[in-house]
Amino acid sequence: MAERFDSTSTEPVIPTFTRAEQDTARRAVRMAALGVLGLVAAGLLAIPRAASPRFAAFSLFFEQFARIEKFPLLLVAVFALAMLIAASRPVDAAERDLPGATYRPWIIALLSLGVVIVAYAGIVLIFHRYLLADDEYSAWFQALSFSRGQRSPLVPPNWCPWIGSLTPSSIYSDETCRWRLDYLPLHSMLQAPFIALGVGRLGVPLTAGVSVWLVASIARKLWPARPLRAYIAALTLATSTQVLIMSMTMYSMPTHLLFTLIWLWLYVDDRRWSNVLLPWVGVAAIGVHSPFPHLLFIPPFLLRYLRNRRFTFLGYLGVVYGVGVMYWYGFRQHIAQGTATTVATVGQTASVVTGIFRLPTALHGFTTALHLALVPSWNAPVVIVLVLTAMLAWRKLDSFSRDAALSVIVIVVARAFMPTPQGEGWGYRYIYDGLADIALLSAVGAELLAHAIGRRRAVRFIVASFVAAVAVQLPLRAWGVSSIISPFRNGYEWMSSLPYDAVVYPSMNVQWGRQLVRNDPYLRNSPKIMSRSELGRNDLAALLADSTKRVKVLTTDDLRAHGFPAGDYYLGGFRIKPY
Repeated sequence: MAERFDSTSTEPVIPTFTRAEQDTARRAVRMAALGVLGLVAAGLLAIPRAASPRFAAFSLFFEQFARIEKFPLLLVAVFALAMLIAASRPVDAAERDLPGATYRPWIIALLSLGVVIVAYAGIVLIFHRYLLADDEYSAWFQALSFSRGQRSPLVPPNWCPWIGSLTPSSIYSDETCRWRLDYLPLHSMLQAPFIALGVGRLGVPLTAGVSVWLVASIARKLWPARPLRAYIAALTLATSTQVLIMSMTMYSMPTHLLFTLIWLWLYVDDRRWSNVLLPWVGVAAIGVHSPFPHLLFIPPFLLRYLRNRRFTFLGYLGVVYGVGVMYWYGFRQHIAQGTATTVATVGQTASVVTGIFRLPTALHGFTTALHLALVPSWNAPVVIVLVLTAMLAWRKLDSFSRDAALSVIVIVVARAFMPTPQGEGWGYRYIYDGLADIALLSAVGAELLAHAIGRRRAVRFIVASFVAAVAVQLPLRAWGVSSIISPFRNGYEWMSSLPYDAVVYPSMNVQWGRQLVRNDPYLRNSPKIMSRSELGRNDLAALLADSTKRVKVLTTDDLRAHGFPAGDYYLGGFRIKPY
């Protein structure tokens, strides 16, 4: 491992700095603080535009940003400005290193447990177990099916004529009246056992807790003589409001991060058995939900093998990954088409990739600026300053830290060429795998910060940042999340409480209203929620004429009376009138 990473030396990462090197560290902190202030300014200046009807109606992402990002961005700005000022003051030479520490695994275990407790409590107290986004509900829908040993649930025959209206978004039905989902399955497969055991929502919080333990373990393997780095990396992940809030959902991102950290643990371990397992874990990571999080994370780390001339092992990785990509492509084609598995060719895979990655337009550039502004505001306030400081001190980084920095850059740049807002979600969802790199780089940046501004001031900034993340950011995020989901949750709960077999509601009169179709894979819920937009006049008449079903047809006024934002709305700049 030492030959590949040069990171196990017992010497300080920044050995005996000269005055010129100290000036370099101080300059890195100042530039990093200015960079974060630039991201904050871009985010704040973009809020009025994101709140305009053209953008707010184009994607819920813009509405969310405009409504809940102001105060978290201002909090980050306060810390970044204070660090900029601190890096301009002289430092006593005796104050240039962080204090020593003793690694105690039980501390990391308690921290991991705390994350599990907070995340599970948030599911109940903040989200009230409601799944807002299509991606969340479809993952839950798929996991429910897997928990009963099925992949494509069969719709009961007496509801089959109206299957289109009953089908949740992101799920589709085939000619055999079965529901299918073309997402890759491992995220839902991991949640299925918890559902079968009756603790279905515990799976994602446990995933987050294990991730905190793993990032500390990776830091210990990389820098065994620096236990403080393991603590800082673990605290960075554990206090990230993005990690905490996303772990209260059914999004697949926490599972992606878990597989990324398992892969990174094996990569750093670098023994025969771990090297054999490494690409297979990578293939599993591709099948979590989408292949892109893992495939964008790994290139800089794999290039290290090329630099170290480990050609045989690199060939082994290439073969396993190649077979894995083709397998998952074929798997998805099989589910989508309901036919025999399609064998993917390199050309087919390439056509999919080129269809997703495109040259960004001005709109996409604006969206990317908002995405990047979310990164500092959903992490502890000093974290991205520390990460940028580490990146700017490139010559002082060990090889692993350089690869981690490049991994973040690859993810950010590649995502800028995927021109789509992320829709609903908390923080910048598309950088979620990169939180592993961010946590480890923040630990490196903390040592640079101590050298630049002095030990005592650095410790104060870091401790204050982690405290602010829990005491200020997390309550702000809880309020913001609640304000976004409450109208949908309250309206859905009201519809679900009506004493009917089916409730038909005018989904096109509610912005993002199609997401309210939240039916069980086996239609065990009563009433069934049905979208009016998928029911033709004859279909509705047949449903109302069915004497075995009690049906309630809601109006726009019914929806308004129970908190829905119902009425005219805009879609891509066009005003949509109600039925």
